[in-house]
Amino acid sequence: MFSNTSFKNKVFIKVENVEDYLDGSQNAICSIYNSQGGILVLAGRQVPDHLRKHDLYILTNLQKSKESMIPLKPSDAIRDENIPVLITDSKKYNEKKKKLINTLGKDAIATYEDILYDIDFIFNSKMFLPENISRAKRIVDSAFNNQLESIATCVQTLRDTDTYIYSHSISVFLLFAKALKDFRNMNSEVEFYDTFKQKNNNINFNNNSIKSYCIGALLHDYGKTKINPLILNKEEPLTPEDFREITKHPLYGVEEVQKAGVTDGAILELIGNHHPGYKTFLHEHVAPLSQILNIIDIYDACRSDKPYRHQASTSQALQILLNEMQLRNWDFFIFSNLLKKTIRNMEMFRSSYSFES
Repeated sequence: MFSNTSFKNKVFIKVENVEDYLDGSQNAICSIYNSQGGILVLAGRQVPDHLRKHDLYILTNLQKSKESMIPLKPSDAIRDENIPVLITDSKKYNEKKKKLINTLGKDAIATYEDILYDIDFIFNSKMFLPENISRAKRIVDSAFNNQLESIATCVQTLRDTDTYIYSHSISVFLLFAKALKDFRNMNSEVEFYDTFKQKNNNINFNNNSIKSYCIGALLHDYGKTKINPLILNKEEPLTPEDFREITKHPLYGVEEVQKAGVTDGAILELIGNHHPGYKTFLHEHVAPLSQILNIIDIYDACRSDKPYRHQASTSQALQILLNEMQLRNWDFFIFSNLLKKTIRNMEMFRSSYSFES
């Protein structure tokens, strides 16, 4: 039997057996939705294996009945239909997934797919709710319980342009977490103390503090969900008006998480100040955590395909970072060690587990 649920004038029914909604080629005969009314798979496309273990819904023409309806929860967290669907090419995805399972094992893939499901919920909520913070904490915890590089490799291998905002946010968070762990191992060096314990800084490197900072890294681009996708994916040069709107996404992100009750200053500053050119919190001091996030944000953006351009090569990305170093005057201890340790290790993993399709 089906459990019914509704939103506005649309009625959804829960899918008990997804096979009933697949054609002979195993493609969905109708669009499939999550419990918040968000499209997970468009009609005519395959249903990825990792979605089948979650609750799935389809639209029906049944008349609404108060006795049969179960209210959506949360009712105001319906997916924004302008945001791309979760998986667009399931055949390519499953091919790469099989290769990763053979090299990394099932645990890393399972963790990545659970993270992807949660990040889809977070970024497709029209309103940022306390549940989103709970899901962000769950993402951080699950990643910490596994090898960060392995999950990051899953992100790099399985990401595509239509889910850029998801994969970029996950990748930046994973690299940020790895960077903080790398810096923690240098706590006996004088430069470590000068960078992280002086100049108005008192950054803690215990696991709980790192996890808290990572929430800010994970949500750093959430404000982009409030910007018209036509601007975000524009192939031609942005107009001055477009660019002004883009520069507001850190502020939008801060405003949204504050509405959900987030008061942690480090999280808010990471979200609000991850672009030094248009900071939300205006003060002369640039926090080391914001610098780390800024560098990783640029690096991952360079090394990712976007709807309007292909990724930069490793050498091109490094040259861009060197140019930005001169422009932004980043702390040399932070910059050099990110390049020598975190980014270098990520490139090595990426090269070892790269699958061309």
